[in-house]
Amino acid sequence: MDLEEKKVTIDVDSIKREFPEESLVSNNSAKKKRFECEICRKSFAYKCSLKEHYYYHTNERRFKCDICPCAFVKKSHMMRHYRTHTNEKPYVCKECHKGFKDNASLRIHYRLHSNEKPYECDACNKRFRQKGHLKSHVRTSHTNERPHKCELCNRAFGTKWILNNHLRIHTNEKPFECDICKCRFTLKQSLNYHILKHSNEKPFKCDICKRAFTLKRSLREHGRRHSKSKYECELCGKICTSGYKLNRHQQTHTRSKSLQCELCNNSFKSLSSLKRHSQTHLIEEAV
Repeated sequence: MDLEEKKVTIDVDSIKREFPEESLVSNNSAKKKRFECEICRKSFAYKCSLKEHYYYHTNERRFKCDICPCAFVKKSHMMRHYRTHTNEKPYVCKECHKGFKDNASLRIHYRLHSNEKPYECDACNKRFRQKGHLKSHVRTSHTNERPHKCELCNRAFGTKWILNNHLRIHTNEKPFECDICKCRFTLKQSLNYHILKHSNEKPFKCDICKRAFTLKRSLREHGRRHSKSKYECELCGKICTSGYKLNRHQQTHTRSKSLQCELCNNSFKSLSSLKRHSQTHLIEEAV
């Protein structure tokens, strides 16, 4: 069912009549996910979760920000947004003391310390720390599915996050501001990279030679010098004997089509060239 083309009217309070009251104390209830959305067939373990889910279909945004016009379906999403105004980060990691705006972000961050990657790709067995990263990987590496379409230029993207970043090209919006010098940036990654320049901080250290780097990507590239898997395909894990063979192999994932940057219209013949270009978005000039 195409939800964008069909208007949906739902009486959220009537969900109680659609689903009889049942005890949800049992631990097995979370596994069974007995409460199913009639529109998208997504299942939930708890009736209250289903009721909250229906608001996404009606697009009813009940929770409004007191500072700006933004409104949200879930209160937790509104609070996370509100803290972008106050810069409050009440959830602190016990390992490295880094602060976060919400508990969910903190839980995901802990996986960096534990190296936990609970989400596995069924196609290539690659593992991820976040479910969203797994979905993005499947769409870009295996199915080439791009469900999120830009209404201004008709380009399509694998994730809504990439679409939102792309839209800022049309609006010239730069919502991320440096607290030190007030420079503004289109991407959050660009701001994070810029802040490291002020502190000269190099948080990513090589375990073998102890050399430190500003960017995690720089550490990964450096690590290949120590590894025998220098020419390893990041999409499927295949190891090639040379950079040339790796580039040719990676083109099989794209059916020999040129690789296009998802933030602009530039295209490239190899994944390595696309990655080098992507860094220009991270180190973009400030206003």
